[in-house]
Amino acid sequence: MDALEKAIELYTSKAPNSLLTQDHLLHFIQEPVLDMVRESVQPLIEDLRRQVQEMLQNQSQEMYKTLWGKLSVTLQMVETISQRIEQGTAESGHS
Repeated sequence: MDALEKAIELYTSKAPNSLLTQDHLLHFIQEPVLDMVRESVQPLIEDLRRQVQEMLQNQSQEMYKTLWGKLSVTLQMVETISQRIEQGTAESGHS
């Protein structure tokens, strides 16, 4: 804002036939305006990044819980089948 005020002050203080043009004004205010935009946008982008990370982490945890639930049932079934096979093998060995 300071740069814009200085540029306007400089523009209005010059005689109407001066060489100060829109390009000169743009030169004075371009960097400060870009810096101001960066300062305004950066926190928004960082917040968006944080939200996306949290969302991905939550989805990953939900997927892990779902997958682990299914795997634990499968592992229990495999364990039960394995025990029955071992029991069948042990019983047939006694006969």
